Amino acid sequence: MSKGNYDMLRFQGAVNAPLTDSARFRIAVDHQKRNGWLHNISGIGPSDYNDTNYTALRASLVLDVTSNIENYSILSWSKSDTHGSFEKLIAAQQTGFNPVNPTVGVPNFVSVFSASQLAAEAARGAGFWDAEASEANPVSRIEQWQIINTTSWHASDTLTVKNIASYAEYTDFQRAPLFGNSWQLSTLPPVYQFIFQAGIPGGLFETNPAPGLNSADQSTYTEELQLQGSAANQQLTYQAGAYFEWSDPLAQVGNQSAGTIRCVDVNTFNCSDVLGITFTGLTAGQLARLGVPPPYPSVNIGSVNYTVGSTTYRDHGIYAQSSYSITDQFKLTGGLRYTSDKQTNNATRITLSLPGPGTLYGLSRRHPARIHWPLRVAVNSWRRKSSAPDLDDRSGLQARRGHAAVRQVRARLPRGRRLPRTRRQTIRIFNPEKVDNFELGMKTNFRGPAPGIFNIAAFYNNFTDQQLQIGFNPYVDP
Repeated sequence: MSKGNYDMLRFQGAVNAPLTDSARFRIAVDHQKRNGWLHNISGIGPSDYNDTNYTALRASLVLDVTSNIENYSILSWSKSDTHGSFEKLIAAQQTGFNPVNPTVGVPNFVSVFSASQLAAEAARGAGFWDAEASEANPVSRIEQWQIINTTSWHASDTLTVKNIASYAEYTDFQRAPLFGNSWQLSTLPPVYQFIFQAGIPGGLFETNPAPGLNSADQSTYTEELQLQGSAANQQLTYQAGAYFEWSDPLAQVGNQSAGTIRCVDVNTFNCSDVLGITFTGLTAGQLARLGVPPPYPSVNIGSVNYTVGSTTYRDHGIYAQSSYSITDQFKLTGGLRYTSDKQTNNATRITLSLPGPGTLYGLSRRHPARIHWPLRVAVNSWRRKSSAPDLDDRSGLQARRGHAAVRQVRARLPRGRRLPRTRRQTIRIFNPEKVDNFELGMKTNFRGPAPGIFNIAAFYNNFTDQQLQIGFNPYVDP
């Protein structure tokens, strides 16, 4: 048992039990709970984040089936249920806030709202570990279990056959504020309280699972067969095998999250684009002063994003590696590996925004594209399949010289590919990325009165169709 600050309490225990001469059993448990070290002073939701609360169990059983066959099974389960974490707001651009200037502050409203929050925190004497979040019920819940079975058959003194199979399930539920925002209209300078009298959202963005779904819900099955052996009086040692991995969704997963919009309940779309109301009114006033007759366009700022999908993986590979002692001083090592990875994605993305002042309601859970209110909807749905082979060739030479030094020279030539990518917005499909890695190195151990180690290595990567992701935010200096 352990005890520490933040009311930390931890229990650990294990029991080993020899059941029979050919059966051995072990079970272990680990539980820890601790309050969070990030203090939420917004008055909304829990008082702390980054807390700890988990329980883990592990049981194993070893069976000596025969004198040369052993079966080893491991069953593990764990669950963590906490408030999660978020990024603390530490600085904000002062444009339009200090000094107050609505001309540049209104289009720069994110910085104005954030600077006002920081000023209010400083007036309250907030410390380094104090932050503000606007999520009323944050949840970070992860549950997983796995079973692994390994069967080893010592066929002879020079050959061992091993089979490793496993199955696992992983579930993740995340509802959290992405940033440390808790914007309040009352903390803004009076001129901004007047301009944004329709209200402001409590924060910038949040993550919230789609109704009835999890953030992750996946199962994985693996199978591997190994051959380990030696020959020629241990001069030759080798290992070869094949493995497969199947990963399938247990259910569809995704988010239904609010961005820069005020929501009573995002799951039922009971939300209001209060910033859209303000900017629609400001736009109408400017157009009227320019003599433009109505009707005037609506301006949308906030939105609710619905993204749901699933991913399937099919991976398999074969490999072989061996070492041969040419003499007592020289050893040659070589290997070959081939893998093939296939990934299939299905996803639907719906962005909902208000066409004008009001409250948006109603996206059918059973039919997510069926809208029960005149909303502005952008739907993006796609299915992607991609696969890529990977070839890895390894070789090396080890040299031993007397008793003063051990030198190892190695060379490695792996070839790999990254899965092709699809960018739906521009309907572009990228070719698989290929890379050839070259490695040459030497390891030296010095013995004697002044022992030491000297290692040197050189690496070179040759890319073909290299994939780089670049993001930027356009900005015009006012």
